[in-house]
Amino acid sequence: MVSTRIPLEARSAPASTRSRSANSPPNNIFFPNDSQFRGEWCFWLHDQTESVLLTPRLMINNSDAMIDAILQGVGIALIPTFIANSYLLNGRLKRVLPDWRIENPMPMTTYAITLPNRLLPLKTRVFIDDFMAWLKTK
Repeated sequence: MVSTRIPLEARSAPASTRSRSANSPPNNIFFPNDSQFRGEWCFWLHDQTESVLLTPRLMINNSDAMIDAILQGVGIALIPTFIANSYLLNGRLKRVLPDWRIENPMPMTTYAITLPNRLLPLKTRVFIDDFMAWLKTK
């Protein structure tokens, strides 16, 4: 089995965070509208650590619905980078806390699962290798 962690970043619609400093400590940013997971999240900036207890009023387990909610101004969400990048590039979303690294208490991991035999088709092996390389660039 091959697995890799998918990085998460805090994202919001530009209007949702206009009054906030982009690099404020996490505990100074209003997170109650976070639309992903509740619980204690850890944020790191160099050797500084901040813990924030998130209690979302909306929980969504569908990326498209989460993006729609953020675009409608529901609040900030922690989204895998590969899902949010196109919205970041076209300016519809902005990154919140860009210098901080975020640790999710429920890590998201992608799995490539294959049969336990050694006769893995070449196309499957190439797909897995290319997908893993692509994830590392996002």
